[in-house]
Amino acid sequence: MDAIDAARAVVDEQHPEARAAFLGGSVVTGRRTATSDLDIVALLHGTPAPYRASLQYADWPVEMFVHTEATWHAYAERELRKRRSPLLWMCADGLLLFDTDGLGARLAAQARKLTAAGPPRCWRKRSTTAATRSPTSSTT
Repeated sequence: MDAIDAARAVVDEQHPEARAAFLGGSVVTGRRTATSDLDIVALLHGTPAPYRASLQYADWPVEMFVHTEATWHAYAERELRKRRSPLLWMCADGLLLFDTDGLGARLAAQARKLTAAGPPRCWRKRSTTAATRSPTSSTT
């Protein structure tokens, strides 16, 4: 079973009520290897999301990231603050497997916008001691 068919099948089996799903990671890029897994983001209306699961489907190892719209936003915001967001990249660069109500397209567009903007600026407090010293001043 190819990656796309397997990803659709595993979402249908695990969450037939899903609103949208993405297939991300190396299987949808030129970085695919013989040991690549299926990185799937599934979006639900409510519980049991959010959770992450590792499972096997057919011959594929699967990493499933299950969210609601609200938890997707919360996780993306938290990941952005950490300056690393695998969730955003899976949705920005991933393949939208299906989208029952437009949520997948909206989140993909938002993910592309946020990844294109890059990580938020990292503000560091400057040392006032170093900033106020003159290169010609002497402490002796």
